[in-house]
Amino acid sequence: MKAGADVRRENRYGVAPISLAATNGNGPLVELLLDSGADPNRVSEGGETVLMTAAYTGSLGVVEALLRHNADPNATEHRNQTALMWAAAEGHASVVDALIDAGAMSTQSCTPVLLPCFLLFERVALGC
Repeated sequence: MKAGADVRRENRYGVAPISLAATNGNGPLVELLLDSGADPNRVSEGGETVLMTAAYTGSLGVVEALLRHNADPNATEHRNQTALMWAAAEGHASVVDALIDAGAMSTQSCTPVLLPCFLLFERVALGC
């Protein structure tokens, strides 16, 4: 990056460096990319944000880095799901806590098919 690499440039598949770093749970690299101008609210072609990806994989360090750089904890994808729902569905309680502390709303509605995500969210949030 010191040599002038563009941290927002996508590869030939349309994937940005921050998305790859988040997918792999590489917190230090995500932090470096964010400090170098990467977009914390980057949306993939599939509609999910980098924060959703990190929440799904349970990468607390990545989630915290994104939130420190103003990632929107209430952003939604095409089914109206949020990072909080993704973390809850995978049982990542520490990520759920971090998202709620950052202002993620557990009252967001999603399509009826996704009711199980709310039931699991209750289990995770209550420590069941």
